[in-house]
Amino acid sequence: MKNKIFILHIINFLLFIIYILSFFIFSRELETQNKNNILKMYLLNTKENIINIEIHNKTIDKENEILILNTKDNIGTFIEQNIEPIIFPLDNIKINTFLQYLRKPHKMYKISDNFSFSSKNFHNFFSESCYQLKINNSTFLFGNINDLGNRQYFFNTNTSELYSIESDLYTFIETSPRFWVEPYIFKDNLSYQSIDITRMPDNAKVVLEIEDIIIYKVNDKYYIKSKDENYNYTKEISKWTYERILNNIK
Repeated sequence: MKNKIFILHIINFLLFIIYILSFFIFSRELETQNKNNILKMYLLNTKENIINIEIHNKTIDKENEILILNTKDNIGTFIEQNIEPIIFPLDNIKINTFLQYLRKPHKMYKISDNFSFSSKNFHNFFSESCYQLKINNSTFLFGNINDLGNRQYFFNTNTSELYSIESDLYTFIETSPRFWVEPYIFKDNLSYQSIDITRMPDNAKVVLEIEDIIIYKVNDKYYIKSKDENYNYTKEISKWTYERILNNIK
């Protein structure tokens, strides 16, 4: 009886060893396969002149928000359905960093050569809400981030190819004007950061008008607006910032 139990333990141990070995063999094969599919590629032609970049926040069949980045004139346009667009100056450092990122090579893992919106496994890589990036004649759909949080899936709609790419690109796939707007009220002299960017409230009352700006007040909130006719954006500022501006112009 003891011999039978001993033999059973030996068999179980051998089976366990085989299982562990098979796992490593499979992992090695998968790793080799993945390495074969990793490509060093550019999202765009490095010589391509990029003027307009469109970032769409959308569901699969509906547009929610669109942000247009005009890199030539450094102007951003934020569009929502049935609402007047917000036009604002872009953060020059941030937009240049984004352009450099688009033009550098990336390690991409090719998942499929023949992917589409009708693919059975589409929702494994994309949720209902996603971002679309349009640059010149190229269109990319950006989806979920993998479980490790280090890579993001994207679909090149021009070539039907599905890839994963480093997730740091996700930082720039943002339609909020607050992310892209020039962060300071004054560029050359005073540098006060704003709270948020918004549209001018209807019941705004002018409380201060100086060289380049107009400051409005609505209830207990303050808003600052550039006199530049190219822009229609308004920045919300704190009372503390408003009082600092007053002190500096006296």
